[in-house]
Amino acid sequence: MAASLPSGYTLTTVTWDGGSTIQTVPIQTTPPAQNPAGSSSNATSSGALTAASSTPIPGASTTSNPTAVDDNGETPGSGTPSASPTSTNKPSSSGVSTGAIAGASVGCLLAGLIIGGLIAFMLLGRKKRKSGRYSPQSSDTGHIIVGPESKALASSAPANHSDNIQINHFLLDATPDKELAGELQSLGELIQQHVENNYHSNPIQIDTHALAPSLSNLGLGELSKFSTEEIASLCIDPKTRQAGLQHVVSLAVFGSIDFKAKSRYSMLPGPIASFLQSIPPVESRGGDKEATTLALSQWRSLSAFLLHPNRSQRIHLSPNESEASPKAQSLATALNACLRHFVPADQGNQRQQLDHLQAVILECTKLGYEIVSQPSDWRFTYKTEDAGASGARPVVVCPGLDKVTSKDGKMYNSPRRVVAPVVTQVPRRNR
Repeated sequence: MAASLPSGYTLTTVTWDGGSTIQTVPIQTTPPAQNPAGSSSNATSSGALTAASSTPIPGASTTSNPTAVDDNGETPGSGTPSASPTSTNKPSSSGVSTGAIAGASVGCLLAGLIIGGLIAFMLLGRKKRKSGRYSPQSSDTGHIIVGPESKALASSAPANHSDNIQINHFLLDATPDKELAGELQSLGELIQQHVENNYHSNPIQIDTHALAPSLSNLGLGELSKFSTEEIASLCIDPKTRQAGLQHVVSLAVFGSIDFKAKSRYSMLPGPIASFLQSIPPVESRGGDKEATTLALSQWRSLSAFLLHPNRSQRIHLSPNESEASPKAQSLATALNACLRHFVPADQGNQRQQLDHLQAVILECTKLGYEIVSQPSDWRFTYKTEDAGASGARPVVVCPGLDKVTSKDGKMYNSPRRVVAPVVTQVPRRNR
């Protein structure tokens, strides 16, 4: 190739930094001048190289510190720039292209990001599971702070009163007062018919002391204004027997459905009756009777709601025959300890009397379930303030019914009389 070069050119090999690219280019030079000693002038050659490098060559690039070797094996001075064509991606001395190296670097970077993301996801998952467990904490406002798993509870826990669930909107609906009054009056008439049709008015040979224990067993001494001996006397006397027997049956049966009476023969739903029997009385000192009454009222309405098999209907409870029938039989048996002395001796009459008595008890039980389901508080009144006419005594033959609270649970200043007790005047007993 040196023989075909024009005059004034020579071949120069240029190596870029790192030794990755080798390019051979023609460089214009000035033929060396001979001095008398016969050697070439290095200064002239060096100047020519400098002049040539300052002239750009099309398609060449300039590097700051090339190392050039001429065809004679000589190396130009350090710092002498050389020009060459623009370099392209060519295999490196190791046989791997720069594109492959760049691709591998990007791949490693992506793999690292993916692995890091997976690790972060796993750590966050563990943290959420730990914080999700219910761990109540007290706050400055006195509320309970709950974890994510208790979101349903947290949403129902009110921040203020307006956010409370209005439970009254779900409790059983109230029965109109007039309807309850009509049912009570009808039951009073049913008891009157039972007494008129099943007991005789003939004299009997039994004294008051023998009859009084069976009346005490029914709890009549606590409900009536009369003592058990006085009640027994009313039943034994043929002139006052019908009033006396109505008094006994009415107080015993309505006492069994009275939420406040705590009868041992209660006809109320089993769970309610059992709980009422287990409640201790209000303390004589330091006890708050009003608070106890309010608590019992709320418990009663909530219990009736929870015991209802079809709460969405929002109607009052109805007795279950399989539960109520054995209770009615038990109460009828306890009543018959007194009443049997006034039943005709005929066996058919005795069977009829007992069956009808149980039917009366079951009818009254329906009213008891209805009253216990009311949002308002009600109470039966077994006594009368009527002093009676001159020479007569008032005997309650059917209790009255008072409304104690509104349907919102607010207690009235004084109970509202819805039904007055039905009273019969009987002659006073001769002393």
